[in-house]
Amino acid sequence: MPPKSKSKTKPKIDSSVRIAVGLFLVAWVLRWLALSADPYGKFFFNVFYHGDTERYLSYAEAITKGENYDQGLPFHPPLLGWVISFLYDKVEARDFLGVKRVLLFFEALSIPLLYLIGRRLYGELAAVVGALFVAASFSQIIFATSINVESLYVPLLLASILFSLRGAGDRKASSWILAGMAGGLASLLRAEHVPFLGLQAIWIFVSSPGERALSRERLRPPALLAAAAMAVILPWSVRNFFAIRNYQAAHPGELAESIPPFALVTQYGPFNFALANHSSSDGSFDPVFPGSREPIEKIDLANPRHLDLYIHGYSRGLDYWIREPFGAARLIGRKLRLAAGGFSHGLLSRDWPAGLVGVRRPVDAFVPKRSLLIPFWLTLGVAGAWLAWRRNRTGTGLLLMVVNHRIVVTIAFFGYARGGALLFPIAALWGGLAIAALLGPRAVDEEGALRPATKRSLIAAAALLVVCQAVLTQFPVRLEATGSSIPGSTVVNPDGAILLRPLPRN
Repeated sequence: MPPKSKSKTKPKIDSSVRIAVGLFLVAWVLRWLALSADPYGKFFFNVFYHGDTERYLSYAEAITKGENYDQGLPFHPPLLGWVISFLYDKVEARDFLGVKRVLLFFEALSIPLLYLIGRRLYGELAAVVGALFVAASFSQIIFATSINVESLYVPLLLASILFSLRGAGDRKASSWILAGMAGGLASLLRAEHVPFLGLQAIWIFVSSPGERALSRERLRPPALLAAAAMAVILPWSVRNFFAIRNYQAAHPGELAESIPPFALVTQYGPFNFALANHSSSDGSFDPVFPGSREPIEKIDLANPRHLDLYIHGYSRGLDYWIREPFGAARLIGRKLRLAAGGFSHGLLSRDWPAGLVGVRRPVDAFVPKRSLLIPFWLTLGVAGAWLAWRRNRTGTGLLLMVVNHRIVVTIAFFGYARGGALLFPIAALWGGLAIAALLGPRAVDEEGALRPATKRSLIAAAALLVVCQAVLTQFPVRLEATGSSIPGSTVVNPDGAILLRPLPRN
C-alpha cells in the first residue's frame, strides 16, 4: 500500500495585507482614471495644482545635462529633481504623462500606509473608512496627478510614522532605521520636514520604556532614527558646503557679505520667511520686497537687497512681528484661513459637492468657491481626534505632532491650501474613527473585527467610487482660466492667481 502523501497547506495571507492591497488598487484606479480623463494630462502642468512644477522640471533637465541649477546653490530640495531626471534618463518617461503616471503610483501608496497606521491605532473600521476618504479625496487626487513633491512626500511621511509606531511596539532597530530613512528622504523633498525629525525623536524618547531618563534603552531608538536620517541627508549637506564655497570663489568681490557655507538641505528658509512676513503681505505667496510692491523677478545675490534677505531673512521677518504685533497677528490669521482651504475639497475628480468653480493662488492648489465642506471636515476631524486621544494617547501624540508642525510652518511662511491638504489624511483617519464610534457594535464584533455586513458595505462603497469615477471619465471637463497675463502676451500667467470655471458643453 503506497504511503499517504502529506497534504500541503498554503500559508494564509493576513487579512490586513489583503485589505491594504485592495485599498491601494482602489486608490490607484481612481487616480489613473482621473489622469486619463484630464484634457491637459499630457502637458507638464496640472490646472488644479501648479506649484513649483516648472522649477523641478528645469532642475531635472539641468541634472540630465550635467549642469548646475539655482547657480549651484541649495535653494530647492533635490529629491524630486533627481527622480524626474532618473525617469528622463533610465526609463525613457520623458513625456510628462509618463512622469505623472509614475508619481501617481507612489502617491497611491499613501492610502494603504494610512490604513496600516489607523488599524494599529484605532481599529479596522476607522482605518478602512479613513483610507477610503483619502482615496477618493479631490485634493489627494490632484496631488497624485501633478508633477510636485506631495506625490512623494505624503507616502514618505506616512511611512516614517508607521515605522515609528512599529518600533514603539516591536522595539526592533530595523523599524527605527526605516523610520529615519523615510524621514531623511522626506526632508530632501521638503526642507521644513527636518525640524519634524527632532519632534519625532522626542516622541520616540518619551514613548520608550525605561526607569532612568538617560538609559541606553531609551536613548537607542531616537539615536537610530537620527543616525538613519542623517545618513540620507548628510551627503547632500556636504555637497552644499562645497557648492557654496565654489560659488563664492567664482564671484570674488561681487557679494556684499559671505554666504554661510552650511546648509543641511536648502537655504531658502530665510528668504521665504522675509517674503512671508511684512506689512504688504496678504498671507499667500507673493514675491515682492518686504514693505513694498516691488516685484522680485529672479534672485540675484549680487544685488545687496537680495543677498540681505537670503542671509538675514529670519531677522527681517521677526523685526516685522516685533514692530507690528497686531498686523502680524492679522497676517497669521489670514495664513491659517488660506491653509484651511485645503479642507474645502470634496470627492473624486469633479470635487463633488464643492464643484470646480474657484481660484488657484500662486504656487498653490485649487480652492473651490463653495467652502461649506471646511467646517464639515474640521468638525469630523476634531471629534475624531478627541476620541483618538482617549483611545491611544501615545500614537495620537505622534499624529498631533504632525498637525502642530504643519500649523507652525504655515504661521512662519505662506498660507498654502496645499499645506492644509497635507493634513487631510490624518483628519480623515480621525473622522473615520468618529464614524466608527457612531456605528458602534453594529459594525464590529467584540474583538473589533468587521462584521460580514460591514465588509460588504465597505466593498460596495469602494466599488461605487470606482464606477462613479469611470463614468466621469466619459465626460471630461474643460476649464476656463482667467487671470493676469504674461507681460507682452495674451497667455494667462501660471504663476499668478487664476480663476477657474468649467466651460459649457457644446
